[in-house]
Amino acid sequence: MQYQVLNVQRFNFTGDDGRPVASVKVTFLSDRVDSDTSKGNEVMSFSGDLALWDKFTVVPGLYSFELELRSGKAGKATARLKDVNHLPSPK
Repeated sequence: MQYQVLNVQRFNFTGDDGRPVASVKVTFLSDRVDSDTSKGNEVMSFSGDLALWDKFTVVPGLYSFELELRSGKAGKATARLKDVNHLPSPK
């Protein structure tokens, strides 16, 4: 899938438990959703490994996402960015 990435932030700090925290937060536009209660695109975000930071060469820009599922709190599945690729702008 293709997504319009609006913003990428990187985080690298020590958490309250003393463990290092290093990740990126990617904010993007969702697919267009029109329903009885909503119109247009929602703004969403994913987290990913800090190593993805350098792959975001043009922001805002069009990217494809590769996602992975991880077990979160109480076994609830959460999606996390595994890889991204910059796509050329349509002409």
